[in-house]
Amino acid sequence: MSVTHIFVATTIIASAEVNQNYTDCEDGTAMDNVTNDIAMANNTKIYFKNLAGVNDCLIHEDISDNLVLKLGTAGKYTIFKKHDGEVVFQIDTPIGAVYTSKGYAFRVYDVTNAKYLSSIHDGTHGVIETSSGDLYIKTASNDVMLYDENLSIQRGRVLRLYNPANTAYGYLSVSSGNDFFIIPSANGNSIVLGKMPRRNHSANTYVDSHIQSGWGYIQGNLSRSVLGSVTFPKAYSSDNVRVMLCLIGARASTNGVPSDEGDFTTYATEIDIMAYATTNAGFSFTLNHPDTTTSLIYYGYSWIAIGPI
Repeated sequence: MSVTHIFVATTIIASAEVNQNYTDCEDGTAMDNVTNDIAMANNTKIYFKNLAGVNDCLIHEDISDNLVLKLGTAGKYTIFKKHDGEVVFQIDTPIGAVYTSKGYAFRVYDVTNAKYLSSIHDGTHGVIETSSGDLYIKTASNDVMLYDENLSIQRGRVLRLYNPANTAYGYLSVSSGNDFFIIPSANGNSIVLGKMPRRNHSANTYVDSHIQSGWGYIQGNLSRSVLGSVTFPKAYSSDNVRVMLCLIGARASTNGVPSDEGDFTTYATEIDIMAYATTNAGFSFTLNHPDTTTSLIYYGYSWIAIGPI
């Protein structure tokens, strides 16, 4: 039969605690017959001894009206603390740990006690999940660092990256065919290649750039040169734009107006094409023939432009 000793300090002498009046209670003894409040003297502490007779548990109320439960050796505290008119739970130990056992999750509920955040280790992985809504991780520095080798997003989900105002996002995803996608949230938004190397005639520069491309056609006009122009889908921030322009074939006008790049199924000889007058908004080009171009031919071209965002 184990015995629990309860020591109640009732007298203070020179700030030292004097233990008096203890009661032995056998296991199972009910202590529910107290009909009046029990008032303790100032700075009174209640000690519970373990079976070896060592003070192993201490309960007292500190000067800030916090109820302190001290377990074992110094530094191991459980505190029920007043904060903004509410009672909060605080652990003050060398490791600051909260334990749940036998596979149960640790849950933190909202003010309605209807929704919660849970944390558990399922035996293979550590899992943090919510019963409703999204999971947000917020830090004072607005930075989140994961100290591991890999960040995995499974089951076909995408990784969304929002702008500072949380009004638009881009996302990363992998298709079932293992293709990697970087996709803005709306057409017209740019995919920027940060600090893309650029050779400025004689020196290397590094510029935040994005790539645009397109194709088109121009019909001969019985002259040696035919002029045309291209407008970029999205204007660049300056005219430091590199344009690569080339011919992609020819198509007889009797076969109809071209609808895509694959419609240019014949080749044209002695033709060259050149871009010039490039601005942040587009460029001009000239198609040249040593003799004359014919109005019976659509000449196809394609282009790629790289410039600053």
